[in-house]
Amino acid sequence: MDFVRPNYKTVGDAIFEDGEKRQAEETVRRMLAENEPMEKIIAYTSLSREQIEALKK
Repeated sequence: MDFVRPNYKTVGDAIFEDGEKRQAEETVRRMLAENEPMEKIIAYTSLSREQIEALKK
């Protein structure tokens, strides 16, 4: 009998994704503090302009 993985995230998947998100947010904050151009921040973090703008606040 084959085990079929459910179509939902495991706790481990959710923790991993949360860690990735936090790392990207920290990178954005550091790049903003260094006055890096928005296009560079978008390229390095893969976050949208709107997500980056929200982190400025």
